[in-house]
Amino acid sequence: MEAHKQDFASTIPTPLLGRIGYLDGVRGFLSLLVIVHHVAVTYGGAGIWYYIEHSGPVWVKLLLTTFVTLNRFYFMGLFFLLAAVFTPGSLARKGEVDFVQERCRRLGIPLVLFALLLSPPLGYLARVYQDNFKGSFGEYLTLEPPLLKDFNPGPLWFVEALLVFSLLYLLVRRLQPRSTSVLKEVTTWQVAGFAVLLAVLYFFVRLVYPLGTFAWHLQLAYFPQYILLFAVGVWAGSAEFFARLNRRWFWPCAALTAWGAAMVPSLVLLNGGIDDHFLGGWHWQAAALCLVEGVTCPAACIAVLLLFRDRISVGRRLQAFLGENSYAVYIVHAPVCVLAALAFRDIPLHPLGKFFVVSLLGVGLSLAVAASLRRWGGKAVRAVLG
Repeated sequence: MEAHKQDFASTIPTPLLGRIGYLDGVRGFLSLLVIVHHVAVTYGGAGIWYYIEHSGPVWVKLLLTTFVTLNRFYFMGLFFLLAAVFTPGSLARKGEVDFVQERCRRLGIPLVLFALLLSPPLGYLARVYQDNFKGSFGEYLTLEPPLLKDFNPGPLWFVEALLVFSLLYLLVRRLQPRSTSVLKEVTTWQVAGFAVLLAVLYFFVRLVYPLGTFAWHLQLAYFPQYILLFAVGVWAGSAEFFARLNRRWFWPCAALTAWGAAMVPSLVLLNGGIDDHFLGGWHWQAAALCLVEGVTCPAACIAVLLLFRDRISVGRRLQAFLGENSYAVYIVHAPVCVLAALAFRDIPLHPLGKFFVVSLLGVGLSLAVAASLRRWGGKAVRAVLG
């Protein structure tokens, strides 16, 4: 098996024959899900995004909030898990110097360019269309300079966190001997222990950093998920870990994922609405949400991996195309989605109609832009995007 050849932040590190098809499918699915997720936030889902247009009835907001909340239960953590399984092999193969150089090139360059060149204009558009700001872009930078006040990488916070996690992993490996322990299989007790640990960590972290609050532009309320899944990936050591997952896990994990989705509106209705009690603190609502998240996270990750490994029959070339472009899609989707939403701003269409149309446009245009950048961007662009 050639899983060790696929570097964790790379979307096209090896020729087609060296790729892992179902993992390409998972990466592509997650990148496209990020697009639809942010469009859902635009039209009623609870969350933070550049452009918000919440004009629909309560049931639309609850529907889209259920969708985005289920995503948050697992999808960014699964990104970190996929990244981490290739990290030990990447470091061993490249050595410390080349490993750091590649991480800085592949992750650091998009992070800085997005924060400097794309995030400020998107922030300006949000001020103009949401806050009725009348000034020019230059005045916006003068009155509230986002580059000076807050380094804001937008959705590329994930790239920033992944860079930090990678460098911390390198530091840990330098400080302690190489471990020979490898996670060879997944047991019921391991999954249950992960769920409990995650729920407990969520609850106590959110006493200090409730949902919706930021520290260093990062929403630390979700970081227990990212840290634990990155650690699991490093412990697993290679993509062979995914190949060893027993297919009998699929239906129980799919059922638990469906249960997690159903619990979101159930908790909202039981509480009489969405309020600050869910965000964190010594409230039963916060504790219940943490428990649901803890249970759903590992179940959804396993279900998605097994779904693409064993149950979805997608053409090999389509899988490769999605995998090759997943990283670039993640980077370019924000301006594409914001501009698409603004184009439909004054069109009299139901919020769910706008959600579906803008989602389709966001997916199609993001894929087109990503593929074009990789194809015609030259060696410098391909060295970053793959």
